[in-house]
Amino acid sequence: MGAMCMCPGPASGNGMVLQYIFGSPLTNRWRTTTGPIPPAPTCQDSRGSPPPSPRNTRAVVASPGSFLRSLPHLRLRSAPRSAADSFAAWWDGAEYCAGAVVAERSGHGVLSGPHRSLETAITHGAGGHHAGGCEVAADAERVRSRKTVRLPVMPCGRVLCTLDSMLIVFLQMQDLKSQLQELIPEQQDRLKKLKSEHGKTQLGNITVDMVLGGMRGMTGMLWETSLLDPEEGIRFRGLSIPECQKVLPTAVKGGEPLPEGLLWLLLTGKVPTKEQVDALSKELLARSTVPAHVYKTIDALPVDAHPMTQFTTGVMALQVESEFQKAYDNGLPKSKFWEPTYEDCLNLIARLPPVASYVYRRIFKSGKSIEADNSLDYAANFSHMLGFDDPKMLELMRLYVTIHTDHEGGNVSAHTGHLVGSALSDPYLSFAAALNGLAGPLHGLANQEVLLWIKSVIEETGSGVTTDQLKDYVWKTLKSGKVVPGFGHGVLRKTDPRYSCQREFALKHLPKDPLFQLVSKFGVLLNHFGLSEARYYTVLFGVSRSMGIGSQLIWDRALGLPLERPKSVTMEWLENYCKNKAA
Repeated sequence: MGAMCMCPGPASGNGMVLQYIFGSPLTNRWRTTTGPIPPAPTCQDSRGSPPPSPRNTRAVVASPGSFLRSLPHLRLRSAPRSAADSFAAWWDGAEYCAGAVVAERSGHGVLSGPHRSLETAITHGAGGHHAGGCEVAADAERVRSRKTVRLPVMPCGRVLCTLDSMLIVFLQMQDLKSQLQELIPEQQDRLKKLKSEHGKTQLGNITVDMVLGGMRGMTGMLWETSLLDPEEGIRFRGLSIPECQKVLPTAVKGGEPLPEGLLWLLLTGKVPTKEQVDALSKELLARSTVPAHVYKTIDALPVDAHPMTQFTTGVMALQVESEFQKAYDNGLPKSKFWEPTYEDCLNLIARLPPVASYVYRRIFKSGKSIEADNSLDYAANFSHMLGFDDPKMLELMRLYVTIHTDHEGGNVSAHTGHLVGSALSDPYLSFAAALNGLAGPLHGLANQEVLLWIKSVIEETGSGVTTDQLKDYVWKTLKSGKVVPGFGHGVLRKTDPRYSCQREFALKHLPKDPLFQLVSKFGVLLNHFGLSEARYYTVLFGVSRSMGIGSQLIWDRALGLPLERPKSVTMEWLENYCKNKAA
């Protein structure tokens, strides 16, 4: 590799010098130093034309999508998409950046030529100098021996971000995607082997009770991210909730696990480091900008519409942003389906807290929304945007989102998301369908019903309710033809570990709360910290569940799982079958 051209910059002066240390995707790293920036010769752009006239530009690194997504003023002149999306698409999928790219600010921009790798594509500039993509001057011997390339970042009038932290975020996120890229072929081979060697193996007998009873207990779908055991509860990629609390990174020492850590675990099957979780948190924040039309669509609904109606409407309005839909329409091969699905799922997960908090503030707080706090993690920021900043509430939200991310694939919302996704509906359509299932009173809406029932007990008997009074109220409920909400589970036969860890949280932080003393349920915890609007609880559930459903959708597309199409029968068919079987 001989000397390459450099874009013009200051003749001298100090600035940040960026060094990239080459290695495998899991060990690549960047570092910055301060020192003199060498003068650079004038070069031509990718079409052989002289560079444009000097522009009033700022110095930016124009490769990491996570950084560029945080710069709404940066746009591509060649397409109505953000620079972040284009560079992310280039880095994620293209072999090189074909054609000229424009980095633009305030209507001014310059061309950068095609570059074959991240380390040779950087946009820089300073007052009185134009910005442009450049290839780094480096001789082959130096690259081979020291494996470093120096990229000058010119001084600028205002620092846009901390270079170190931005690069760490980008590389850690490439670590996540590279892990998936390594895992997918292995899992594809595993699936093929399972089908070829055991495709005809019977998993059990289907009974008439199963057909008439909602297919309960019938083994019938693949769900990789979690498994529900009737005796011990949910396991996320083989780890129980108590185990996740021990090994997943936390925001504070001895605190609750960060949901971003569980998302990483669900996607890769590996426990992430704190650095990886922090990077994912920043990546989700960078992806979290919600288009204005989404809020306008929600505002078209009556304010008193159920929170789940408004929330689902917001998700449907986001669908026009789907990368999968655009890629599919452009003829994306099936082997690549998982990549835009990955982008859609991360974007969707990132944008749900702003949408959900907007719905809450619109209905219950006179429409006074709260801006995100860029210093907070995913769950804490969600709590903040809702209007709750008590450190204990932030910890509760981290715990809640983490333990409710997934509950294997047979429940209504998870199965619905999987079913709709199997038709190659994009993640927005699939998750909106899942939310509509979650809104049913026999599924997610039960959270709302539980707290309302508990409050009705308090209203009738007082806060010091005795066991006999509670027993009488339960019988009164049952004799009226109603059910006591929240009792029992379709699969579990022992105490739900999601209950157990929330009870431990309550014993630690609010042992004297009268509602907790009556019954330790999730709704009681939120009520203690002021989130008492029971109608909203299913929305919280929905935000959490996006991580599990989204992770599995990515794997559905990566494994090439087929359209779900079970066989249905009539009662007459069952009657005839049973008669013939008995004869």
